[in-house]
Amino acid sequence: MLKNVVCIAVMSVLSLLGAALNADAAPIKIQVAFGEPADSPGCAPAIPWIKEYVEKKTNGKYEVDIYFNGALGNYDTLYQGMQFGTVHIVEDSTSNFSIYAPELAVFDVPYLMPTQDDVRKIIYGPIGEKIRLSLDKKGGVKTIGYLNANYRYTIGNKHWKNLDDMKGAKIRSSASKTHINALRAMGVNPVPMPGTEILTGLQQGVVDGFDGNLIFEYTSGISGVSKYLLRTDHLPVLYLLCVSQVWWDSLPPEDQKIFSEAFSHVIREVDVNFEKACPEVIRAMQERDGVVYTEMSPEDMAKAAEMTRSAVDALSSEQKQLVEEIRTALKD
Repeated sequence: MLKNVVCIAVMSVLSLLGAALNADAAPIKIQVAFGEPADSPGCAPAIPWIKEYVEKKTNGKYEVDIYFNGALGNYDTLYQGMQFGTVHIVEDSTSNFSIYAPELAVFDVPYLMPTQDDVRKIIYGPIGEKIRLSLDKKGGVKTIGYLNANYRYTIGNKHWKNLDDMKGAKIRSSASKTHINALRAMGVNPVPMPGTEILTGLQQGVVDGFDGNLIFEYTSGISGVSKYLLRTDHLPVLYLLCVSQVWWDSLPPEDQKIFSEAFSHVIREVDVNFEKACPEVIRAMQERDGVVYTEMSPEDMAKAAEMTRSAVDALSSEQKQLVEEIRTALKD
């Protein structure tokens, strides 16, 4: 009996000591890399929630540091950081990640998903999951889900009203071959350029325009340089929320659950925030920068969809199969 009492007492002391040591331990640093600026009305209201939720739920076990606006490097640096476990959570575009998983490039096929309802049906369904998991298979990176940031808007130094007006224009492109092919199919000349050089490229006339995230076009100051905004809805703006696989596997199950809850909240909020923010940002561009905003007519939109169908020709057989799966799913 006395032996049992002693054992219980010793265990209680060790438990209290462990709790005290844990309380005094320095929090574990978590690095989160987001390409969006901190004042983005699409991401800014949602992303800090990861920090607030995780730190609160784990009683300060983790200290989550969020780096906006590409502060931790470009996509290839971040991809390697996740593989080595030095960067823990990353957001970047499907266009950039398609360098590692070509299946993701199907999202750069113009007018494949013409409405936001179409986009959501695909990315939140089985086809989107299959495409997303193609990056996981490369090793070192675990994808969590898509962040839906509406469509690319084309902004430029000339008043374009449709694709015919844009013919021959020099438009900045990402490094994605499919994005480059999409722009060529639209009748323009793609100019691959890092995101950090777009503003200077427009100022110096290296490029005539840029098709990108509407909110980035505003918060980066691009709309202060290029005064003509055209809604083309040719490509969705999709980001992937990813984590380092080696880091994720090192987490206790209860901590994985907390992070997963935070991620689910952010995915929902970003989708809602971007849809709400787009018309507000267009008005802000007009009021702050004097931007002239034009929407393509339904006739011009239909014509653009037809003239860009050739973009599929440059895809691999596997990518073409995914395109057909998406088209079939949207018909159902």
